[in-house]
Amino acid sequence: MTSHGAELAAFVAGLRWADVSPGGRSLVGDRVLDTLGCMLAAVGGPSWAVVFEDNAGAASAQRTWRRFGT
Repeated sequence: MTSHGAELAAFVAGLRWADVSPGGRSLVGDRVLDTLGCMLAAVGGPSWAVVFEDNAGAASAQRTWRRFGT
C-alpha cells in the first residue's frame, strides 16, 4: 500500500505539459512568480535566519526560540 503523498508525487512526476489544460497553463507563470515573491519576501526575516543558524549549542537554541516568542 502506498501513501497518498506517494500517489500524488507519482501523478505529478508523470505529468507532461500537454496534460495540463490551457487554463492551467495560463496560471503557471503567475504561480511561479507568486512563489518567488514569497521566497524573496522572507529573506532576512527571523525564520530565514534560523535556516542558516548553527543550533548546536544551548545559547544558540535559546536565541532561536526567543525569535519566535516562546
